[in-house]
Amino acid sequence: MTQYKNIPYILVVNSKEDKNIVAGQLKKYFDETKSHYVVVMDESGYGKTIKDFEWISKLFFKLPTFNKLKKQSRKAEPKKSKGMSKRIANACMRFDPVAVVCPTAYSLLAAVESKKQNEFDAPIVSVIPDFTYDKNLSDSAVDYYIVENGQLKDSLVGGGIPASCVLELGVPVSGYKISHDEKQQLKEKLGLKDTPTVFVCAVEGKESVEALDMLFDQGDIINVVVYVENKKLQNKLRKKVELKGADNVQLFDKLSLYNDYLSASDILITNYDAATIAKAFASFKAVIAFAPKSDVQKADVEYLTQNELIAYAPTPADVIIKLYDLLQTDLQKKLVENISKRIKPDQLKEVCAFLASLTPSASE
Repeated sequence: MTQYKNIPYILVVNSKEDKNIVAGQLKKYFDETKSHYVVVMDESGYGKTIKDFEWISKLFFKLPTFNKLKKQSRKAEPKKSKGMSKRIANACMRFDPVAVVCPTAYSLLAAVESKKQNEFDAPIVSVIPDFTYDKNLSDSAVDYYIVENGQLKDSLVGGGIPASCVLELGVPVSGYKISHDEKQQLKEKLGLKDTPTVFVCAVEGKESVEALDMLFDQGDIINVVVYVENKKLQNKLRKKVELKGADNVQLFDKLSLYNDYLSASDILITNYDAATIAKAFASFKAVIAFAPKSDVQKADVEYLTQNELIAYAPTPADVIIKLYDLLQTDLQKKLVENISKRIKPDQLKEVCAFLASLTPSASE
């Protein structure tokens, strides 16, 4: 890392929910500008083994308060809980970052806990790509919130966060509307047929498996590309594909292929996930979302549906109905037009410019 000597650091405390979407974009931007060096610290670096904190991540903070769960965690794993907090603080001591950036609720609460226990100086910046307010994430230990919309900013301010600390800069992801010729070349490169392509983010769960099972039955009128990280689910889906003889389906688990497959696609289908949807929006893709779990996810779905930014499928069967609505009516065009009006052209650049502005001057 000698090539980055005397270049200020930004520490991104991340977790698996981000799928390296926001963290990856931030790192790529600063790697290109070379103004800052971005260190991404994932769960393996600060406490992946803590059962109760993993539980937080999976439940998306459905418990009444985070403090209750923190007490449970400290009681069950006092040394490991303290160790998680200390590892984040140690990273701050080692790199002296201009900011600690958190793209997920899991990582934000871990960073907040660390700052309260260890009192490091670096400001905490939340870049969580939610669309609606989660009161569990309002905390005075967070120095700045970067949000997607004015309604969310108003909610945070109403919840006690100073207005000057909430910046409506958008989600720090970038993309562009791929041309028809570029899409055809990409499909050829990936071995996809010249038909509408559906990109599916698959997760473990009954709704996801049911929706995929029905998608695999649609025949070769569509390509289905499935990003599936879970090995057990991947094996289950691979057996279904083989049994059905669905040669229009491709399964993959490499994040390095994520952007190519998404770019080659026309429609994204996903269990509700804010980071995945934000990435699809930046690439101007129509989205079918289903199976929101937490209250915040349900609020996000309601907000996005009301603003005609996604097609919501209440059940797995509705996923297929919405798919044909997108393929056979002007709904897909309408969603993409609304997304285009929503996306800020330089939102990644503006977020990164703000992070860079936190760098202390030489005289300080």
